[in-house]
Amino acid sequence: MSQDQRKRVMLGALLLIMLVVVWRQLAPRITGGSGAIEVGPRGQAAAEGTVRSAVDAPEVVELRLQDLEKMANEYRPGRDPFRFGEAQAVQAQPPEEPSADAEREAASLEALRRAMEARESRESAGPRRPVLPDLEVKFLGSFGTRQRRLAVFSDGAEIINVLEGGVLKEHFVIRQIGFESVDVGFVDYPDEPAVRLAVGG
Repeated sequence: MSQDQRKRVMLGALLLIMLVVVWRQLAPRITGGSGAIEVGPRGQAAAEGTVRSAVDAPEVVELRLQDLEKMANEYRPGRDPFRFGEAQAVQAQPPEEPSADAEREAASLEALRRAMEARESRESAGPRRPVLPDLEVKFLGSFGTRQRRLAVFSDGAEIINVLEGGVLKEHFVIRQIGFESVDVGFVDYPDEPAVRLAVGG
C-alpha cells in the first residue's frame, strides 16, 4: 500500500470517528429523547415519571418554625471538658465584715498592752540594782611581798597605795591583788560583785 493510500485510509477512519462522536452528541436533541432507552431501575422510574433530575425538581426542605424558638444551651467548662451537664452553682464565700479586722486588731493591741504591764510589774517587784559609784582611778601595778602586797593607783593628780583589804577613795575596798590585776569591791554594797582592773586600766 502506497503512502497516499495509507493517508486516505487514516483520514477516512478519523472522519468516521468524528461522525460517531457528533452523532452521539446531537442524536438526543434531534430525536427529542424518544428513541433513547434507559436500562435499570432509574430508567424505569423515569419512564413512570417518579424521578426527575436535581435541576428540574430541586428538593424542598420543610421549614419548621418551632425550631427557631428553641434557646441555645450554655456551656461552661468544668473539670471534665468532655462531660456536659448542668452548671453547678458556685457557692461564693460571703465577704468578711470589716468589723472582724477591727476586732482582731483591737485584740492584738490589748494582748500587747497586757504583756507590757506584766513586764513592768515584774521589773518593779524584783530587787533593783543600786547605782554604784564610778571608779575613776587607774591601776598602775603592784609590789611588796605575798603577805603584804600593795596596789598602786592613780587618779590623775596623785599616786595612791592601798593594801589588800584596804579602802580606796572611801567607797571602794581592795579585795584581792594579783600580779597584773586587782579586784575592787564596794564599801556601801558588799553583796555586789567586785570589778577587776588590769594593769593600765
